[in-house]
Amino acid sequence: MSLTTSTGGTMVSGQEFDPWGAVRSGGVNETKLNYTGQRKGDTGLLYYNARYYSPVIALQRPSAA
Repeated sequence: MSLTTSTGGTMVSGQEFDPWGAVRSGGVNETKLNYTGQRKGDTGLLYYNARYYSPVIALQRPSAA
């Protein structure tokens, strides 16, 4: 689960994830950070500095470098 709170401690946004990182449920205002704190790109893949990860198919893809 990923939550964002206001300075007063009120929940502003949140998401739940399945064990592989796919979003299980989210509110109207989903958090900017996904699964393990990674940002999701326009492709829907999460970038882990060395490779991309697809939470939908639970597969890591090596970088093209």
